[in-house]
Amino acid sequence: MLAKHYRSDNSGTSGPSWLTFIAQAKDSLWSVDLFRCESILLHSHWVLVVIDVVTRLIIGFGIERGAIDGMPVCRMFNHASVPYAPVSHPFVERLIGTIRREYLDRVLFWNAVDLERKLETFRDYYNGHRVHRAIAGLTAAQFAGA
Repeated sequence: MLAKHYRSDNSGTSGPSWLTFIAQAKDSLWSVDLFRCESILLHSHWVLVVIDVVTRLIIGFGIERGAIDGMPVCRMFNHASVPYAPVSHPFVERLIGTIRREYLDRVLFWNAVDLERKLETFRDYYNGHRVHRAIAGLTAAQFAGA
C-alpha cells in the first residue's frame, strides 16, 4: 500500500501521504458507532459517537433527526470531526452503554440542538472529571496529557 500511494512532500498533490497518515495515527485508534434515542416529543434521533480507544477521550458526536441513510451519516462524520473512516470497536459499544445509563436515561431533551448541547456537556464531564478504572483511576484528559 505504501509503495503504491506514498508521495514525497514535493509531489504537488494535496493531502498527506500514506506514510504521513500512518505516522500521525500510530498513537491513536478511533472507534465509532451509532445509536438511536427518543426526544420528549418522541422523535427519533441518531447519535454517532467517536472515542479515542487509547486515551478514552470522547472525540465528538454527530446527531441527525429521523431516518438516516448515506448522506446524513456523512454529515454526522463531518460534524463529529472524523477525518478518516474508523472501525467499530468494543470500547465504543461500552461507551454507548455508559452514555445511555449515566446520562440519557436520566435526562430529557427537546430536539437535536438540545441533545447536541447536552451531549457536549456530558463529553466535558466524561473527558475531564469522570475517572476510569482501566486507566489507573485517571480522567481521560489526564491520561491523554491534556
